[in-house]
Amino acid sequence: MEILEDITDQLTWSPFVSENDITVTVDNGIVTLSGTIPSWSELTDAEKNAYQGSAKDVQNNLVVDNRYYGPYGPGYYAYPYYSYGRYF
Repeated sequence: MEILEDITDQLTWSPFVSENDITVTVDNGIVTLSGTIPSWSELTDAEKNAYQGSAKDVQNNLVVDNRYYGPYGPGYYAYPYYSYGRYF
C-alpha cells in the first residue's frame, strides 16, 4: 500500500507525466503500469517515477497513442476534401 501511495505521489508531482492516463497496480513490490499515453517520453518517465517510488520491478504495459489531432490531423484529407487524387 505504501509503494502504491509513493508511486502515485511521484506521478502526481511529475511535470512530464499525466497521472490521469495511467493505472498503477502493485503486487509484492512489482508494479504494473497500464493505460494509454500520448508520447514515448512519457512512457519512460512513468517507469522512472515508478522506480523512484520504491518499486522492486516494473511491468510497463503502457500503450503510446501519438496520433496528431491538430488542425491537419487524421481525417483532414478524407472525403469530401480530398479523395483519390481529385479535389471536390
